[in-house]
Amino acid sequence: MTVPANRADRLRPWATLLLAMLQPLAAALARVFGIGTPIAAMAAASGTPAIPAGYAFLIWTPIFALALAYALWQALPARREDPLLRRLGWWIAAAFAGNVAWMLAAQLSGRNGWHLFVLILFALVPALVAFLQERRRRAEAPTGPGRRWVLQPLLGLQAGWLTAAAFANLSGASRAEGVAWFGLGETAAAVLLLLAAGLAAAAILWLSRGSPWFAGAAAWAFAAILLANMGERGWNLFVAAAAAVALVLLGGVLRAAWRREDRQRAPPSVAVPGADDAGPAG
Repeated sequence: MTVPANRADRLRPWATLLLAMLQPLAAALARVFGIGTPIAAMAAASGTPAIPAGYAFLIWTPIFALALAYALWQALPARREDPLLRRLGWWIAAAFAGNVAWMLAAQLSGRNGWHLFVLILFALVPALVAFLQERRRRAEAPTGPGRRWVLQPLLGLQAGWLTAAAFANLSGASRAEGVAWFGLGETAAAVLLLLAAGLAAAAILWLSRGSPWFAGAAAWAFAAILLANMGERGWNLFVAAAAAVALVLLGGVLRAAWRREDRQRAPPSVAVPGADDAGPAG
């Protein structure tokens, strides 16, 4: 039985649409509108070996495009009483709000710090909740084109990128705030953070039953860190090796998760009547 749309159901589509449109505008605050410090410049000022190369941030282009497509799709009258969107919609909107808050704070403050790390967590947590809930409910409703080509890519890319970005943000904030990492050097701290990020991403990938979108976004971040430490920003083979380990770990977990899913979906073998209890002829 479908529960009629309530006030929250009527408000959610418009709040989501507004936040989806605000994301690219917030990202362009300094670069296009000349207000504040560009995010790339702020990140470069507190860059560490654990931060991806600059081109990696282009992943926000498909995320923003998918967010707008999702916002339009979920605003359709037919989607207003969709039970899946009732569960996920406000979590997705909260992740958009967290992204907007982080981008505005980064440009207006002009510096990295704990405030940005806290804000990226406010984006990451709802993004992960929405992503994992959608993955666990794949069998509850038919997967139409909107869900397959808009919702799932959006949730996977956003959650995968934010997972890796949270650790990179922690690295940059630590440098900006003068954290000594228990006396470890910058390289050792970056290696530990990358290994922790790889383990966290692998665990989420396993829980998601092998989302290729999540794996792709996280792998994109680790590959950009690997290349950044193999000549683009200098040579740091220890950090590059840690990024390579994270990539291998993601690949192994993705393959294992897919094999587990294949085994669970395989139909049970049909026994031939009398085959097991047939005695010797005689």
